[in-house]
Amino acid sequence: MVLCRSGAPLTTFTLRQCRYALALSQTSFAAQLGIPLETYRTWDSGRRPVRLDILTRANELTLRADPQALR
Repeated sequence: MVLCRSGAPLTTFTLRQCRYALALSQTSFAAQLGIPLETYRTWDSGRRPVRLDILTRANELTLRADPQALR
């Protein structure tokens, strides 16, 4: 899904997809995103919806590390 550049992510990959693409543990990825591990775990498991700013940051980190990672 492609969205406009109004602060929304260019791609809408899940946190888990981003984490797998970066080959990071939940602990490491939560730290990179600047969020508590338990909060990350509730989002990663799908128990709660992810905040848009966090999802955007996760996608940006992943695409910056490897532009082809999520394609």
